[in-house]
Parts: sequence; structure tokens; C-alpha cells
Amino acid sequence: MKRTRRRYLILEPGGEISREHLQVLLAEEPNLGPEEPKFLPLGPNLVLLRCEHTRVEGIKRFLSLKGVRIVGVSGTIKGAGRFLTRKGCSPLG
Repeated sequence: MKRTRRRYLILEPGGEISREHLQVLLAEEPNLGPEEPKFLPLGPNLVLLRCEHTRVEGIKRFLSLKGVRIVGVSGTIKGAGRFLTRKGCSPLG
């Protein structure tokens, strides 16, 4: 069995899109793959989404059409924390 490589997308939902609505949108997305999306809230307006590396581009396209801003993509949670620190956001705990 081939091991999946995970990627972590840092998302900022737009005005009327809440975290819960984002989960519903992604449940309908066929590009997500067999793995369930994993969400980690990062604050009042940031979400960390874990997905397979082969699905990143499709998910980014889908979410940008829905008004969700993709702040960044990382291969590890630690890297996502460094990315947020560079952007001036609070790092991951």
C-alpha cells in the first residue's frame, strides 16, 4: 500500500462563509479524495485543512471559486506554523 503524502492548506473563509459551511462545501468536493478532510481552527478567521498532496490544486481551484482565500500550503504542521509566524499571525500551539 502506498503511503499518502499530506499537505496542509491554511484557509481564510470569506465574509459569509463560516467554518461549518466550509466543511459542508468540502464534503461535496469530488477532488478531495478518499480521506476525510481534517480541520484545525487556528483562530477566529483561519482554518488548517489536511488533504492528500495530489488533491491540492483541485481543492485550491474549487475553494477560490467559492470565495475562500488560500493563505498558504505546507507539507507539515510545523511548516504551517512557521508560515503563519512570517505572515504575522499567531503560530500554532
